[in-house]
Amino acid sequence: MNAHSTYRRFNFCIITCCLTIGFSLFQTIGNAQYVTLTYFPKQNQLYPRDLATNQGSVRFKGTFTGVTSPNLWVQVDFNNDGDYLDSGENTTIPLSGPTFDYTYSIKAGLFDYLFILRDGYNFLNDNFGNLAGADNVVAGDAYFITGQSNAEAKPVIAADQNLANFDAGSAINFVRVYGGGIGTPVWGLGDGNKAYNADWATGQFGMRIGSRIVAEQGIPVCIMNGAELGHQIAYFQKDYPVDPNPTVVDPNTGLTVPNPNYLTNNYGRELTRLTNAGLQNAIRAVIWFQGESNTFTYGTENKKLSTAEYITEFNKLYNSWDADLGLADRFYMIQIKPGCDGIADSASDIQEAERLLDDANPRMDIISTGNIQQYDKCHYRYNTGTGTTGIGGYREIGNRVITLIYRDFYNPTNAIPGPNSLSPAPLSAEFTKTLGWPSTIATEITMYFKRPDDDLAVINTTGGDIKSLIRLKGGTYTINSAKIVNLAIPPAKNYALRINFSQDGSQPNPTGLGFVSPEDGSVANLPAIVNNNVSNPGNGIGLINFNNLPIAIGILPADPLNLRISANQGANTLRWEVDDNPKFERFIVERGESANEFSPISQVQDNRNAGTGNYQYIDSKPNTSRNYYRIKAVQRDGKSVYSQVVAVNNRTSTVDGISVYPNPVTDRANVSLTVKNPGMATIQIFDGAGKMISTRKISLLKGNNMFSAGEILDHSAGIYTIRVVTDNEVFNARVIRVK
Repeated sequence: MNAHSTYRRFNFCIITCCLTIGFSLFQTIGNAQYVTLTYFPKQNQLYPRDLATNQGSVRFKGTFTGVTSPNLWVQVDFNNDGDYLDSGENTTIPLSGPTFDYTYSIKAGLFDYLFILRDGYNFLNDNFGNLAGADNVVAGDAYFITGQSNAEAKPVIAADQNLANFDAGSAINFVRVYGGGIGTPVWGLGDGNKAYNADWATGQFGMRIGSRIVAEQGIPVCIMNGAELGHQIAYFQKDYPVDPNPTVVDPNTGLTVPNPNYLTNNYGRELTRLTNAGLQNAIRAVIWFQGESNTFTYGTENKKLSTAEYITEFNKLYNSWDADLGLADRFYMIQIKPGCDGIADSASDIQEAERLLDDANPRMDIISTGNIQQYDKCHYRYNTGTGTTGIGGYREIGNRVITLIYRDFYNPTNAIPGPNSLSPAPLSAEFTKTLGWPSTIATEITMYFKRPDDDLAVINTTGGDIKSLIRLKGGTYTINSAKIVNLAIPPAKNYALRINFSQDGSQPNPTGLGFVSPEDGSVANLPAIVNNNVSNPGNGIGLINFNNLPIAIGILPADPLNLRISANQGANTLRWEVDDNPKFERFIVERGESANEFSPISQVQDNRNAGTGNYQYIDSKPNTSRNYYRIKAVQRDGKSVYSQVVAVNNRTSTVDGISVYPNPVTDRANVSLTVKNPGMATIQIFDGAGKMISTRKISLLKGNNMFSAGEILDHSAGIYTIRVVTDNEVFNARVIRVK
């Protein structure tokens, strides 16, 4: 079938002649002598379908002039053989005049609709019976791809030209795009072979997504690709001030010409394109692939961003999409590989931002590019193999996106795709071994996965050791090994990553864990942690990269200094105690804006008391919002002991009550308690069966008090209750512990 054919084959010559003359003259614009159109379908147009009815709504609105018997003629080529009359629906709908406003429902499937607006009185008498027409009209689903050059996904070498289109086969006839090039925007067939400034460009992985949905789900697809070159995230913002592309190169002539789509910036241009296509509030999913340009500073445009800065920038863009796209059903973020500067760790901050954005947004999913060979340390070929064989490149990226699309839109009875088909991702990490009880010097970390029953494995390493890709934050450590272990009894699966390390004890235990994929675009078979290694050896989906996964206390003893904090009238009062006071000579108070970065703010000398020592420090100028504190206790032999980290929210309400954050808890459990009267209180923690697992005393001040309930972290996942009993009141908080 050729979807570019205008009229198909008709069985009646007189109809064919009339259609050929009239339809070819005015197609979807209309014969202005007889009709003025406000809404009318365009050739190759895709209308978004309603998932409940599997139908799209086509609107016809306009005004007739001198038309005796107006009607709408609808033809459908259901058997998809290029002939509208031999097997399809043939419907004639009378329209009233002189104005009309009519909506017709079309089914979503691999067949095209033909619409002709005509004057029934003149139809067989002259060639002006046809007033307007459009064919190859379909109903289906729309997706929006945006980002930089890897989202554009054009062929990077001559050998890859047309591979995505060839791979699509006949399904390409039902992959549609509106505009995108240098000409007046019109609907056309998608093309995976073109650059961002050419009409109907889908990108290579966009074509892979579209053609698979068409071929496997029987649903036409519109792929709108708004990606552009190597731009930073600021370039895609709604308020980006200047579009650097007021002119473009005409791919047909090679000449530089004015850009007819120049609408201030990328955001405005793409929003206008989506609006004019009738897709503004009908995007199924936004697919975002950007970040390499924010891993380094280059020239006047590219700026290296921290994790927090990128999160702020992305949320700003997300909120704009929310407002202007009607909030797409899903958001898929393809995680960037290491940046284009050749340094594997350079992308870590952006990769960590992407992980945190995914964790924080239930509508978002992250897609790993791990274990996909790059071509030039920046981009990908369509495949790492020959033609459409093998695995890797933009083809594989499209396949990974498709897995999530199928789960969310085409296979609703299965909440999760088949086994081993999603990107491995970390859930939490904790200390699982020390030098020996009751030492607080950790020597082992266990990292748990979000789906521990996936077939996880380490590939392309000696002895399955991935230690070269592990990063520990907070000090200098020697990583001795990092291997995948099965915590369950085979054949059951409960995979985790076990990291053994050593330290000299003069610094804190690690505060965070990082994983960095290697970068070398010219080398295949690089070390990786992969999913689906059993059925697809060596070619599984790689673990997402991350830079600062917090490490929970795990088996470490409870807070050795019993640090607790009270917030009152803009100041934070820290109190701590030590059991063997003569061993210590000073205490360093450290504060940070996160739980992983601290700076000393004061030093308290020991009080020389025998037995237990009690200490206090008042931070009179805390940060205006949340503060993190810990105490570094320096012993007389030069060794140090650290308290647990306690967070204080200085914007907490003064209304009596208790709260625990974060909740669910993974790596820390902070309790905020506001009381009217000072005094002693008892803290009790109960498990889900009502059994008390911990009890201790604490001194409370009037107002807001902050302290840790780290005892919960010593226990398995489940539901717990924290009860605080004072002389006057009892406070209860429900806590969910996850691992």
